[in-house]
Amino acid sequence: MQIRILGKCRFRPSGGFVKPKIFWYALHQPMVALCLDSLTFRCGWTSQTPPLSQILHPPLRLFTKYMYKLGMSKAWMFTDVFGLDPDLLAMLPQPVVALILLFPETENIKKADRERLIAIERDGQTVSPNVYFLKQTIGNACGTVGLLHAVLNVQEQVNLESPLKEFAEKTKALSPDERATYMESDKSLSVAHEESAQEGQTEAPSAEDHVNNHFIALINKDGCIYEMDGRKEFPINHGATTADTFLNDAAKVCQEFMKHDPNEVRFTVVALAKKD
Repeated sequence: MQIRILGKCRFRPSGGFVKPKIFWYALHQPMVALCLDSLTFRCGWTSQTPPLSQILHPPLRLFTKYMYKLGMSKAWMFTDVFGLDPDLLAMLPQPVVALILLFPETENIKKADRERLIAIERDGQTVSPNVYFLKQTIGNACGTVGLLHAVLNVQEQVNLESPLKEFAEKTKALSPDERATYMESDKSLSVAHEESAQEGQTEAPSAEDHVNNHFIALINKDGCIYEMDGRKEFPINHGATTADTFLNDAAKVCQEFMKHDPNEVRFTVVALAKKD
């Protein structure tokens, strides 16, 4: 497999994953890999490798541009998290109000997930009624659902405008399943999605394609960290947090995912943060 070294990052074209996805492995993260599922960034691998900034940033622009088109304030953006150590986290623009975690669905991670759900069924958990939770009913839409979970749970901070503000208002009283049904028929979401994908020269996998990576959001609501995974029946409460400690607390949740497969490199973390 071909490997190229540019600066501090190692790039490895994906061979056999869902084409035409390319993953970028970073030494600090250890990986900066933005597989945007339905917002997949397409990058041709040629003898003239583009500059590092051009390789890393287009996928982030898709995240951010997609939310801008849906009404998120331009005072906010999605930005790479290059490491989970406190020193690296401190380099991020502040405040950070949500994290998006991309992780591989390995057997170890799926096993740990099943055990966590069994423990919740046995012991129960507390979930704030103010958490906005949306089910994922469309295949390969976890990236879109993750972005919606991140933004819709911090509506006050990111000053939402329509069409996403209207979406939030119309679905506020609906169940998670009903919200998913509404999302499927919402033309404003699909139009913004297609426009963002075209700007990034993307090619999305179909809903029937099997994708081995998954997106979740981590948010702070009413003093607790919640794991927002649209394929689950409910949010997962990961314990107490505050606005000041959220970033470090959420980073620890990400590290727990990574501990289940310490030799795995296909992890990426993206932060929803206010611009400097």
